Amino acid sequence: MPERKWAPFVLSVSAAACLNFFFDPEWSVTAPAGGTAEIRCSYDAGYEGKRKYLCRGECSYGNKDIPIQTEGGQARAEKERYLLYDNATARVFTVTIRNLTPADSGKYWCAVRTHIAAPDIYSQGRLTVTWGKRG
Repeated sequence: MPERKWAPFVLSVSAAACLNFFFDPEWSVTAPAGGTAEIRCSYDAGYEGKRKYLCRGECSYGNKDIPIQTEGGQARAEKERYLLYDNATARVFTVTIRNLTPADSGKYWCAVRTHIAAPDIYSQGRLTVTWGKRG
């Protein structure tokens, strides 16, 4: 399995009120069902034109559950409840997951594709979605 490199990670979760959380490479957040999770991942200079993606689960080499990704140079991708926007000027990409359900709970990785011969760069986190009222 390729070695994982770690990068800084910022996550904000919004429901009725907007809450902002700042995390190290390992984070944990709880959000209500029906709410929205916004995951902001920063990356170093030189990776602006690279593919960005969100990976769910173990995200091991050759076995990746990738609900959303950009292609090289794309600034925006949308698929079902997921939206990924890459702000290359700020070197931050944001993944928004809408209409959360408890099934969305689990381990996630923000990732930047580096090169075919090099390991991707990852930031690991955990999302827990709970039943209950928002706000």
